[in-house]
Amino acid sequence: MRVDRRWRALALGTLALLTGCEKQHAPPPPPPVKAIPQPSETALSTLTLTPEAEGRLGIETTAVEQRDLPEPLSVAGEVIVPTDGAVVLAAPFSATVSALPGGPPRPGARIRRGDPLVRLAPFAPLDRDVLAQAERAVSVAAANLDALDARVQRLEKLLTEGGASTRQIEEARAERAALKAELTAGEKRLASIRRAPLEADVSIPLRAPRDGLIRSVTVAPGQLVAAGAPLFEILGAPTLWVRAAVYAGAAARLAQDTPALVSSLRARADADPSILAQPVQAPPSADPLSATVDLFYELPEGSSRRPGERVTVTLETTRSTEVRVVPWSSVVFDAVGGAWVYLQTAPHAYERSRIDLLRVENDHALFTRGPAKDARVVHVGAAELFGVEFGVGK
Repeated sequence: MRVDRRWRALALGTLALLTGCEKQHAPPPPPPVKAIPQPSETALSTLTLTPEAEGRLGIETTAVEQRDLPEPLSVAGEVIVPTDGAVVLAAPFSATVSALPGGPPRPGARIRRGDPLVRLAPFAPLDRDVLAQAERAVSVAAANLDALDARVQRLEKLLTEGGASTRQIEEARAERAALKAELTAGEKRLASIRRAPLEADVSIPLRAPRDGLIRSVTVAPGQLVAAGAPLFEILGAPTLWVRAAVYAGAAARLAQDTPALVSSLRARADADPSILAQPVQAPPSADPLSATVDLFYELPEGSSRRPGERVTVTLETTRSTEVRVVPWSSVVFDAVGGAWVYLQTAPHAYERSRIDLLRVENDHALFTRGPAKDARVVHVGAAELFGVEFGVGK
């Protein structure tokens, strides 16, 4: 009994000793960075509308289609003028150029066939004694006119006395009128020679040979030009071409008889709609330095492209790929250019879903990553939903 008490006292003493020897540990310091869990992108972009709000916004949905389309190939292109599209209008003879009342046409002006561009006054033949001959002709005409005036006066006096006939008077007067006209013409010619010895007294308008666009003007009013000198360059073709430089190794898998899509050099697919260009036959050409071959396509008439403009040309290949298609009105863009559609997940519930937009064709958006086939997306009212989500909607 006494031994048990002794062992119990020893155990309690040892426990007290161990407890007193333990050090008090300080609480751990707070971490330098506190991670706050954020809701997922899907949770942020899900909208649930009441039936009244949905009707007020006019929401309509459509199914996502999946199509098997040729795999596209995008290459660099350049807008060019067709080989027979540029016309150089040259001077038909040596002449002095003068402007029309409206002024000469400027580069970029559109003209129609038959429109006058400038007037050309041809050079007169160069004679050694052209001034002396003109003065002599005026002097002779003046002397003959004086003599004829005196003759007419005598005949009129004889007519009153019965010594001349009326016919003689009429012939003399007609001859006098002819001499007056000859004298007037000689005086004008003499004045023209004194003012500009080589300039003719007539000018003709130079007219446009075809409809087109003035590309360059190499003449100014008052300029002396030789025969055959270029005056205007007219882009007479109603359409322009696009030259697409394709890597020679990829040319074999192109569908060269199919149209191409021509678009501007841009970052977003909605910045400028693509233009459908038709393939045309042209002399074969290639660039050995860049290992490319040239394909040519014709832009539609009235295109806003300009000669020399760099563009992106999307060509079809013989390979095919699966893409999903939604109406172009279904796509909305955020502040950084990301493309989205609103996916209907439940009645009156819409989720904003990101897509990887490939291109736009005929008011349809083609994409790869995004809602699956047959999923319902909003095609009427997507912009209104976007406004509701960010606080600017109805």
